[in-house]
Amino acid sequence: MADTLIQYAMQVPDLKRRAVVEIFAAANPVLERLNVIDLGDAMGYEYSREASLPGIGVRAVNEEWPDQAEGANVPVREGTAIVGGLVKTDRVLAKNADRKAGRIAKKVKAASLYVMKLFFDGDQSSDPKQFDGLNRRLGTGGQTIKAGTNGAYLDLDNVQKLIDLVVGDDAQKALLMSKAMRRTLGATIRAAGGTVINMAEWSGPLNPTRFSNVEIVPIEKDHEDNEILGFDETCGSCTTAGSIYCVAFGASEDEDRLQAVGRNAAGGLFEVEEQGVRNTVDQVLVEGRIGLAMFHGRSAARYYGIKEGVSP
Repeated sequence: MADTLIQYAMQVPDLKRRAVVEIFAAANPVLERLNVIDLGDAMGYEYSREASLPGIGVRAVNEEWPDQAEGANVPVREGTAIVGGLVKTDRVLAKNADRKAGRIAKKVKAASLYVMKLFFDGDQSSDPKQFDGLNRRLGTGGQTIKAGTNGAYLDLDNVQKLIDLVVGDDAQKALLMSKAMRRTLGATIRAAGGTVINMAEWSGPLNPTRFSNVEIVPIEKDHEDNEILGFDETCGSCTTAGSIYCVAFGASEDEDRLQAVGRNAAGGLFEVEEQGVRNTVDQVLVEGRIGLAMFHGRSAARYYGIKEGVSP
């Protein structure tokens, strides 16, 4: 059964490892919501995705059925990325347990933010060590909405279309965007006025928390303090466009909508391994293995080419 990192953390008996899992999840709102299917020692996950349904029709009395097309499934294999690194501390400083724990926590937070970047921008074609993120998976196909040839200001009708592209109940979906995009969305809703304002729930004048009953989840900067979903995308002649994503995260049962795959066994999804003192350096390995699986082709969608601000 797939568990979120928070659920998994409650099952881990090793307090040090449990604390690391909780820090990782807290730094990443995507991983807080993303259930993880345990791969054990396998490096990937194989499944079949429905590609087409069999033919169907109607017939008259005493009429034979003609030959009909068979349904088809497409075999899919999802890989995983090994994320983490080494925490190296001078052996003298490592004797201070709090200092050493703080350095480990920073490494875990950096890994968390890197995974969140891969969730959107991962591309195995450019780096085979990564896993494919949403941009690679969605491309410019039927699960995407382009604001305009050269970008355009946010259109609330397109936000609703984005939501409708994703399978499932709206209350179980999430809109993922930068904080700047959230302000742009809030300003656009306010500018529309009337009943549109009541389609949103608010935590401040320009900070909607839900729109059309869908939770709004702001995405933070990455491990290098760069915007993951900033207004830095190119759409035609516009080089300052941004995106909004709608995602239906899978529930606890395996192979449900959008989920992660990784090692989620007794050893821990994210392991902390003390490697001892080497010369003058105390060394600790922080490492996890995780990938992404889109079990339903309509479990995510993207609205891109959005300009910052409100249409004049």
